Amino acid sequence: MAAPALAEFHERDPVVDPEVLEAHGAVIGRVIVEPRNIFDLENPLEDKWLYRTLNRFHIVTRPATIEKQLLFKPGDVYSQRLTNESERIVRQNSYINEIEITPVKHQDGTVDLLVETWDVWTLTPDVTLSRSGGANKYGFGVLEENLLGRGQQIGINFVSDVDRDTIGFDFRDNHFRGTRYRFAVSADNSTDGFEYKGVYAKPFYALDSTGANGITIRDGERIDQLYDLGEVVTEFENRYRYHEAFLGWSAGLRDHWARRFFVGLAYEENRFDSVEDSIYPTLTLPGDRKFIYPYFGMQLIRDHYETTVNFDQISRTEDRHLGLNLGFRVGYSSADAGSSESAWHFSAGLTDTLLNNDDRALELALNVSGRVVDGTGENILFTGAARYHQRLTQRQLLYASISGSSGHNLDIDRPIQLGGDTGLRGYPLRYQTGTSKVLFTAEHRFFTDWYLFRLFHVGAAAFFDVGRSWGTASVDGVDLGWLKDAGVGLRLGKTRMGGGVVHIDLAFPLDGEDDIDGVQLLLKVKRSF
Repeated sequence: MAAPALAEFHERDPVVDPEVLEAHGAVIGRVIVEPRNIFDLENPLEDKWLYRTLNRFHIVTRPATIEKQLLFKPGDVYSQRLTNESERIVRQNSYINEIEITPVKHQDGTVDLLVETWDVWTLTPDVTLSRSGGANKYGFGVLEENLLGRGQQIGINFVSDVDRDTIGFDFRDNHFRGTRYRFAVSADNSTDGFEYKGVYAKPFYALDSTGANGITIRDGERIDQLYDLGEVVTEFENRYRYHEAFLGWSAGLRDHWARRFFVGLAYEENRFDSVEDSIYPTLTLPGDRKFIYPYFGMQLIRDHYETTVNFDQISRTEDRHLGLNLGFRVGYSSADAGSSESAWHFSAGLTDTLLNNDDRALELALNVSGRVVDGTGENILFTGAARYHQRLTQRQLLYASISGSSGHNLDIDRPIQLGGDTGLRGYPLRYQTGTSKVLFTAEHRFFTDWYLFRLFHVGAAAFFDVGRSWGTASVDGVDLGWLKDAGVGLRLGKTRMGGGVVHIDLAFPLDGEDDIDGVQLLLKVKRSF
């Protein structure tokens, strides 16, 4: 895949219609990968001292880093589907702002492809500063998301939140040693414990993938706390382990569907104890759990995607999966084989787009998980969500969502909570606890053409939330019924610094106890608007 003189390449080769290429069965000749720097210095708006300096000190992504993610190579028959899927795969990387794959020459049954990518700034102070539910979270460190242009991530940081202070290190390579394997390790040392995690896995990286396998190792210790009205009421020590090995296979993409099968072995363990010298009473203590079980699973995915803009991001290409994604997993643990009790373990979920046109979209997600012991359900959790988008103008959008959770015989350490950290923005974090909850959100979103410092695309939102929790949980909380809030927010899309959207919200509670703040300030970085 060596690149020719690109200036000559651009001047002589016109763009070719992809439909013509597929109709003629064109074979791919050259694949020219041209990674670009962060800022376009040929644009007078970006030919500034700051942008030239950032470009100068930024290591541009290596062509080989992009090449190994593409689903085609010289000698393959041209496929627009594989071209589109390759763009989706590359766009998932936090170090890539955009990618375009263009057929530029068709002669004698051969087509050349130009792959252009645009980088983001990846070496950053890893500054964490957020506030939600009346609680602050802050931290600092160093993060490199594209080490030496190879697509590897490495970082070290310190984070302080309402639960603990943590010093952490992590390394991730999604194409370990030039393969499709993902290798990731992390180590966290906290004021209340630790966590070590390692992953080595080859996922189903494309719709036509035929195999997957991997192992996960996770080991840690922490203090878990239960809340009511935003205040801690009890706490306990949780020593946990989770290990898993799996193998997957598939016939690939057939008639627009990918059917995938999995077998694996899982080890789950939680051991609980009281916290020495705790200032909170031990109201309840979960029972120890240990499960070792083989499992079988299946996933069904329909190949139906589209690209859009100003949907959940700001002025950034978004890849939306519109087809059905359905999966399940079931396994059995035996007390005779070392588990704390014999049980069936299950999980299932689906996502689908029920409506999609130029103006409106309706998406649905459903999930259920739990275990069955001697015919009795334990830790059964149902969750569901529906999201609706209606485009009012090119730069205004109405968004509404309704989500809910309902539990049966839940584990004590896994309560259902509702508050400022889980979508009810005008209230303290973990404000209500129960066995069920529901939350409705409506937003009027505004997408402006303001490009702040050529770094942030600016948007705004006016919002309204209403929700409640109910049911007797491990903590006997106060049932306040329906809780409502309203507010406004500023949105900053980080198109030049790894993606995501900065949320700055002012939320005003309309119900709740008299002692909560009359306004909540929320500052967070999220994946979407």
